[in-house]
Amino acid sequence: MTPSLSGMALAALLASGAADSIGTRAAGEPAESPRAASHDVLAWPFFVKWDGDDGRSLRMIGPVTGRFRSPRTRADYLAFPFTGAFEQSDGRRERWLLWPFTGAIRDPRRNLTEVSLATPLVGFTRRRDGRVTIERWSPVWTDRRFENGTHAWQLTPLAYRRTEPGRGFSTTELGVLPGMGGGGFAAFRTWSAPDAGGWNAALVYGQHHDPRGGWTSLPPYVSTSWRDPVRGDSRFDALLPVFARWQRPERDLAIALPGWWRYRTARLRSTGAWPFYASFREVRDDSTRHEGGSIVWPFVSWGRGERYSAFGVLPLYYRLEDERTRFTTVPPLYFALRRPGLDARMITPLHVRWRGARDTVEWVGPWYRHAGVDRRTVGVFPLYDERHAPGMHERWVFPSWYSRRDSLGERRMLVPFWGRITESRTGNVTRFHGPLVTLHGPRAHGHGIVPLWYSGVDSAGRTTWVGPWFQRDAANGHRTRALLPIAWYENGAGRSELHLLPLSGYLRRPDGYRRTYVLWPVYSKTRQGDGSTRTRVLHLLGRDERSGERHRNWLQPLWYFDRTDARTSYFALLGGLLASRERTSEHVKWRVLLVPVRTTRAVK
Repeated sequence: MTPSLSGMALAALLASGAADSIGTRAAGEPAESPRAASHDVLAWPFFVKWDGDDGRSLRMIGPVTGRFRSPRTRADYLAFPFTGAFEQSDGRRERWLLWPFTGAIRDPRRNLTEVSLATPLVGFTRRRDGRVTIERWSPVWTDRRFENGTHAWQLTPLAYRRTEPGRGFSTTELGVLPGMGGGGFAAFRTWSAPDAGGWNAALVYGQHHDPRGGWTSLPPYVSTSWRDPVRGDSRFDALLPVFARWQRPERDLAIALPGWWRYRTARLRSTGAWPFYASFREVRDDSTRHEGGSIVWPFVSWGRGERYSAFGVLPLYYRLEDERTRFTTVPPLYFALRRPGLDARMITPLHVRWRGARDTVEWVGPWYRHAGVDRRTVGVFPLYDERHAPGMHERWVFPSWYSRRDSLGERRMLVPFWGRITESRTGNVTRFHGPLVTLHGPRAHGHGIVPLWYSGVDSAGRTTWVGPWFQRDAANGHRTRALLPIAWYENGAGRSELHLLPLSGYLRRPDGYRRTYVLWPVYSKTRQGDGSTRTRVLHLLGRDERSGERHRNWLQPLWYFDRTDARTSYFALLGGLLASRERTSEHVKWRVLLVPVRTTRAVK
């Protein structure tokens, strides 16, 4: 037996202490005329007295005894929620003693009668509606009749029966568990339909058939068949675990333990006794016939056919030749593969050659070469490397010399003594002589001693670097100043930014965004372009957020304040455990130590 909706609502009402919510106006009722604020007696958990304007009333003594009255509902509770009564004007009645173990429900609207004894799983239920009629003596007997003629009954744990005259289906189950009838979980089950039928015992032994096929399971024998009007019929038979056979229109496979098999298709025949012997005969797409086999596979194998031959004694030797491929290997000393577009040879560990349709790779000891259609690499590992590609030439002589020429310019370096970088786009030339660096160009000049001092000008702007001080004035008006690692400042295009160690600074953007922080995350303040602000103290412990009429701030765990608009707000001390104040357009509610001490209705 389940508790009534009103009983559940009253339980939630008494547990929360929000008795004043009973007095609010129900949806759809006429609006009340303006009047003075009401006052009710509420001394939770000792006594509650409330009377509504529409005839409803509530009386409570402690948390276990209560009485509720309304024009349509009446409820009496003793030792809530275990003992009580509930009635409605439409005829619904509930009585319970030590809920939910013992009780009774009568509902004329649903034509429902229900009695539970000991638990809801033991009892009597009778219900009728336009679709189904149910009579149940839990857990022994259940009977269901549907308007479409379907009839199902269960006598637990003996039998279950279901008939569906509309589609000519019926099933009978023996040895069913409570509530499991019709699910097939029975000691024995049989079913029939106009185009199918079958039986099974304990989900292991059984038989099924329908127009698409069927199956039989009588272990160790298993059989399955299925019909396909396009591909033809298929079948599987097995005597587990000794023999199995798959039959399809295009292939036939048979296996018998411990290792015999036979496989047949329109193009292939294969027979063997694994792993001692195997043979095959195949007709390929080009109508050529290949035959072959093995003894103690894969150690001895052979093959022959039109323009094809193979022989191997693995792992010592293997050779394969056909119309397009030549393959020979003597592991691990020699490997050779030749086919159209590829010629590969390897003599371990002295020589490797791979010639493909587009590139060639060769390796003889430390010397290597890779040549492609549009690029080439040659070198002696690890002393020398040279690469050519369209528009690029790069050379390394380890560990000191490096040069590269491409569309961006030319770079030559004798590390760490000398270097020269030429930029093709600007014509600028940068030279290194140890720590001395110089810049020359049509509109550029600069010189310095890295990392102590540098001063230079080019088309992008002016740069100065003196020890920890860095300055950059870009041609577009952007300016950067830094005293590393203490301070960093940037401005330009309406944006300014300052950062100071340890973790303090500000940021300003043209769209109105502002941010200030001090010893982050101790304090930070952010302002968006729409005027909303957010202030943080110790990141998450303290916050103040403002956006239009919305204002929210807190300092955890002391207080929390949230105002949505001028008439809606919420304030709490110690998460509401100490005190809270809630204001809406309809009422103001105070609570102290989670006890509502006063509720007033706002004057409209």
